[in-house]
Amino acid sequence: MNTLCAGDATGLDFSCGVFGMKEAKLKSCTYNGDYSARANKLVFECSFTMKPTANSVYDPNQTSTSCLIYVRKVGSQFWIDEFASGF
Repeated sequence: MNTLCAGDATGLDFSCGVFGMKEAKLKSCTYNGDYSARANKLVFECSFTMKPTANSVYDPNQTSTSCLIYVRKVGSQFWIDEFASGF
C-alpha cells in the first residue's frame, strides 16, 4: 500500500494495517464528482470487506467499511494522496 501513496499519505504507518484494517478487499470504488470539485482533487468512495486491526476503531466483528480516497496525478501516474472517513 505504501508504494501507491504520495503527499500526506506517505507519512502514514502501515505496519499495523491500513486505515484500521488488517486485511481488506475492495468491493466498490466510485468517482465522487461533488467531493472532487470541492477538494480540487480526484476523490473516490471505496467500500471494503475487511478484518479490523486489534487496536482499530472498528468493532472486532465488523466485516465491512467505506472511506474516501483522494488521488492525485504525479507525472503520468495516479497516487493515493489521502484517506478520509465520516461520510
